Amino acid sequence: MASKFNNYSLYIPTLKKIYSEELVINIFWKIGAGTISRIDFVPIMKTIEGQEEPVEDSVYRRAFIYTKSYWSLAVTNAIDETGSYRMYPNLPFDAEPTQSTEYWLLLKNKTPVPYATTTLNVHQLAHNNGLLETKVFDMETKVIEMEQEMSKMKEEIARLKYDNDTMSMTLTEDVRRRCDSHSTTESEAENFVNSWESILRMMEEQEGIIRDDQEEYENSCEADREREEDLVYDDSGEMTQRGRRVVTTDNGTYIEYEMLDVDGYNNGDVAPRGERLTDEGETCSECGFKGELFAYGWRHADDNLCRNCANLPGMDAYEC
Repeated sequence: MASKFNNYSLYIPTLKKIYSEELVINIFWKIGAGTISRIDFVPIMKTIEGQEEPVEDSVYRRAFIYTKSYWSLAVTNAIDETGSYRMYPNLPFDAEPTQSTEYWLLLKNKTPVPYATTTLNVHQLAHNNGLLETKVFDMETKVIEMEQEMSKMKEEIARLKYDNDTMSMTLTEDVRRRCDSHSTTESEAENFVNSWESILRMMEEQEGIIRDDQEEYENSCEADREREEDLVYDDSGEMTQRGRRVVTTDNGTYIEYEMLDVDGYNNGDVAPRGERLTDEGETCSECGFKGELFAYGWRHADDNLCRNCANLPGMDAYEC
């Protein structure tokens, strides 16, 4: 018998489940078709109406057959030339199929899987296979959800396109009607330009008036502030000119103030303020230096200030 030493692998699309791995190996060896190293059985899944999940065929399954050392050239040559070879498992290798109608259709395995060594047992492999099946199921569910989302997006895009086309047609028709019903003449255009220039000129004039009014108002406010700085409240509540003078007599020199209403101090009482100034230096109650004092009884009876401290920012608030 001629033989072929290579890694030739066969594929049987349908094989009854009654043929076990040992029986298939024995049949191939008995009829001289080849020596088998291993067989991978794959279930055939069928879709049944009314059921979501496919169901495994109870009679047939697929088989992928791998050689150990050689194949018969009669089998491989027939497959290479015609694409398939019929093997009758219940008859001798070269016998005519007159007494049996059962045969196996042998095809070339185009995607052979090499034999893999593993330290996992059957239970571990089954567990890993279950995990993979769960992951595949989750991925299929996500794919379905994404397909549904894409379908909704396509519908939304189609609706927006329809609305856009409708709006474009409406605008085009409106522009066409306006062009047909009205054509601007040269005189109309000139009148429009002149009227627009008039509007701009009026706006500029109005802006100048507003600007002048604003400047006049600010100047008036500034004058009021300057005038109020020189005024104080007298005992009747009226605004009077701030009055103070230096008086020199035979008894010495002192500063004389008008009657000032110091609100918030001395319970709002009105009292004259003025004390004698001596040539000797006295101590300022604000800075602590000795020198000529400028104001006596500023905030209370013992509060005496020199000229520098009396001119500090905020000190005039106590005077008014």
